[in-house]
Amino acid sequence: MKCSKAQRQFESYHRSGNGSDDPALISHVNTCPRCSEAFRKWAEITGIMERAGDVQAPEGLEQRIYRAVETEKEKKPASLFGVPGMAWGISLLVVAIITGSFFLFRGDTRTETANVVTVPKTHFEFTSEKAARVALVGDFNGWDTERDMMTRKDEQTWVIDVDLQPGNYQYQFLIDGNEWQADDANSTRIPDGFGGFNSGLEL
Repeated sequence: MKCSKAQRQFESYHRSGNGSDDPALISHVNTCPRCSEAFRKWAEITGIMERAGDVQAPEGLEQRIYRAVETEKEKKPASLFGVPGMAWGISLLVVAIITGSFFLFRGDTRTETANVVTVPKTHFEFTSEKAARVALVGDFNGWDTERDMMTRKDEQTWVIDVDLQPGNYQYQFLIDGNEWQADDANSTRIPDGFGGFNSGLEL
């Protein structure tokens, strides 16, 4: 499958929010770094929306979103994979508005001084004798492949401690920048929509 066809098919799933069981598309995503990164971005949006849950948006929010989308339609179309990435930008804007509204409009308008609660770091370990570097990548860090690099503890053990708030998360380990692997020590598996699995974590 060529990238152009995969892009059109993937953007269709991106708009609908559904996964794909097309073997050709799955194979292409697993072997094409460019298309694989686009899928990670889609997974990030999906994870944020799932954690946000059902919220009551402020009055007029839906109309503002529709107006913004219609304005962009009048401009030059942009692909999720394109250089300006306007489709991706609009998606993040919508997510930011909705999730921001969740925290700003929960109905509790009291102003109080909250007690500071220290949340213990979450510990991750990965075992590999051949890996030269390992990254922890998940929806909690925006599927950023460079943000949370793990440290070698011994000849085969890689570790990292991450600050995570209570919630549900998905993640994988990225070995040497090209091999994705779920956490063998974690039996919770969540389909990624493309024939593979992410590890699931609930705090």
